[in-house]
Amino acid sequence: MTTDAPVEQPFTGQTRELNRLIRVQPGTVLVVFPPGERPKVRHPGETVLPTWNPFQYASLALPVTTGVVPLTMTINELTTLDHHTIDQVTLKIMVQLADVEEFAAVADLAAEFGDTFGTYLLQQLQSKIESSVRGAFRMNRLADLRRHTVAAVLEDRWIPVSFANGTLIRRGLTVIDVAWPETAETTAPTRTEPRPDSSRSTASPRSSLPAQPRSAASSADPVSEQLELSLDARLRRVWRSGSMAPLIGISGATVGAEATVVAVCNRPPAEHELVRLRGAFTELYGERSTCLVVSDARDYENLIASWLEQVDDDNVVLRNVESLRDGDLLRITLDRPLASPEQAHPGRPSQTGSEVEALRRLLPHRHLELISD
Repeated sequence: MTTDAPVEQPFTGQTRELNRLIRVQPGTVLVVFPPGERPKVRHPGETVLPTWNPFQYASLALPVTTGVVPLTMTINELTTLDHHTIDQVTLKIMVQLADVEEFAAVADLAAEFGDTFGTYLLQQLQSKIESSVRGAFRMNRLADLRRHTVAAVLEDRWIPVSFANGTLIRRGLTVIDVAWPETAETTAPTRTEPRPDSSRSTASPRSSLPAQPRSAASSADPVSEQLELSLDARLRRVWRSGSMAPLIGISGATVGAEATVVAVCNRPPAEHELVRLRGAFTELYGERSTCLVVSDARDYENLIASWLEQVDDDNVVLRNVESLRDGDLLRITLDRPLASPEQAHPGRPSQTGSEVEALRRLLPHRHLELISD
């Protein structure tokens, strides 16, 4: 993502020592980091005094813009539902910090990420917009995108009105350019599921679905043609700190005292890498019990089978995975229902638990349905 101004990230300015009297300017708030204390947010018109105690470190001050910020983003190599390739789409999006409880979220983010929280906001925004745009193209035919216009499709159903848990609000969206293919083949295939592979191995005891082979030829196939997944920028950064395995998608969710991270990669990480990753994600989520699900599945069916195998201790069996409504709905059929929220625990998930929510955030389908036969 690039911005209209030549800055690394557009939401905050430069952190400086608070060594003189400062008056907070209109259109900004000032985050003050007193030594050893929780960050404080000062508002326009307030006067902020430095600490005159020579035996105490000076506070740090970080200006944060509260005005509308224009951002430009280009997404490359998109695929439509009928398998046309769009080289790139360029968007301009206008966002603004949400003025909720006098920008309380700014103080919370500063407490969690320090003076780098502006970079975190930008990464969250970029990740969500990219996954939304890719999902919109993946779930629409080329002719429909041309007829309804990309802007109308994105605003109607795909681009959310807020980002980063409501911290950023969308104020405007413009599609600057779409690199449409020069010719549109009228006979383009509309099949959305991969053909069955006669070389697949027999079904695993946990599932009635065939397992995907792990051969070298299979691992060389372009996974992106079969899987379109979300990539959470923050989780991706944590992943890279513990493993070099290339990510296809990663998402996470917290529900109560439980957290789940679901990652899909081209090859499974080594055992020592998994140990580092579990430690890194446990540290990220703090006191929560953290479940890490890692899969090298090549399609949605085997991704669901791998996810279930790792989050459920032989309580339910996977019967079927169907993509319906032109890919808008992914229906997962089990032999019996998941646990109720009251009975759920690690190894026995519920539909409202972090395991299902993390999977829901990973997949491009707008609706995820888990039913029992």
